[in-house]
Amino acid sequence: MRIVIFISMWCVMGLAAPNTESEAINNYGKQAYISTIGGNDAIVVMDGGTLSVLYNCVSQNEIILTPQLSLDGNYISFLIDAGGGNRQLHLLGPLQQVNGKWRAQDELVTEIASGAWPSYGRNSDFYLTLPAHDLSQYPGASNIYQLMDGKFSLVNENRGGEKHLWPLISPEGNKIHYRKVSKGLDMAGGGQLSLSILYDLESEEKEEHLANQNIFVEQWSGTGQLLYSQKINDNTGTRVYSLYDPKTRESQVILETVSRQARLSPDGRYLMTLRAFPEGNNHYDIFIVDLQTKTETNLTQTEHVSESLIDWIR
Repeated sequence: MRIVIFISMWCVMGLAAPNTESEAINNYGKQAYISTIGGNDAIVVMDGGTLSVLYNCVSQNEIILTPQLSLDGNYISFLIDAGGGNRQLHLLGPLQQVNGKWRAQDELVTEIASGAWPSYGRNSDFYLTLPAHDLSQYPGASNIYQLMDGKFSLVNENRGGEKHLWPLISPEGNKIHYRKVSKGLDMAGGGQLSLSILYDLESEEKEEHLANQNIFVEQWSGTGQLLYSQKINDNTGTRVYSLYDPKTRESQVILETVSRQARLSPDGRYLMTLRAFPEGNNHYDIFIVDLQTKTETNLTQTEHVSESLIDWIR
């Protein structure tokens, strides 16, 4: 299947100096991310400069992995890894604001082995990556599974050691996007074939997108587009962020910047990014980039703490 992608080269090549004024933060809505509280991983919400703690790990041995915001914005699904090869699937929500603070109930859903990227769907189900059954023949292989009423069911078919990664549910709730990485020679002579799969939950039909692209898909945004990034081969950690429309199969570059992660705001105006600050250290701050004015604000301004993005709270 030959996929043709048209790239619009509107790109922010440089950003203005960070805007750290507190009043600017009040205009950016609400952001959920992983931080550190009392030395332990925690899920927090920043709302106009006010920080609310939704979940705090009980020890430094526990690590919060691959959190995802649900379709309706009311729940956060995530994994807790305490070592030993087993992980716990948690559901946090509904997210509620009480007396100016955000709160949520934590539910332990189930224990799994080495899974990742749980996405909470519209029918109280989850979609997540789990290892393939026969890892002796194909080490590292994985599939996408649905978890409903305590039962796992296979969503796709693994062929010869493929990795099926990062399931994301469409804003309408009727499709799943995941990345399929398989062994073989791509068109550039590399060692892997990578493409995006859109799986229709009703018809069970699959569409191939973004074939042979070395990309990382980060978010199925509220605008209906897939936010993805590509690394630039330099020593700065620069990425090119683009939006892909599955309906038109067109991509548009929106930002080129140094960042490890990014999430697009619901209205498409702001991009939440993550990078080392000051440059060269091992701690990461969250920055909000205004895609219209090309200015940015340091949202977290923390010292000796590294954050990790979850999403914008709608």
